[in-house]
Amino acid sequence: MLDISYNDTLSNCAVQSVCDYLASPTGTIQIEYNATGCDSIAEVDSACAYLSNSEVNLQSAFRLYPNPTSTNITIETPAQSQLSILNLHGQELITRQITEPKTQIDISSLPAGVYFVRLTGERTVKVGKIVKQ
Repeated sequence: MLDISYNDTLSNCAVQSVCDYLASPTGTIQIEYNATGCDSIAEVDSACAYLSNSEVNLQSAFRLYPNPTSTNITIETPAQSQLSILNLHGQELITRQITEPKTQIDISSLPAGVYFVRLTGERTVKVGKIVKQ
């Protein structure tokens, strides 16, 4: 479990250990009642994604669209990887092996909300965020 709560002066939670846990959660995640920048899972995940994207070479990046969506998402990635779609509590809702450079995933069964898309490759973990309408 990751619990970062009730610290009104904490505004930066995008540190390596927290970002790593968000990318591969092994339990529940609770991030709330902190200063802006560290007041929700979405805020911290966005900051982690920004940090990792600034260090990533473009060949290892992935595209995720349309966003927001209501039925399907398309994932473009240059490498084979394991896909996981997680809710804000870190629970895996959909898992798939990605073997093609362009893959469509049906998310119509998910309730409306914000989800994390995690792609785990041989040596990398990439995380994106989607909004299901």
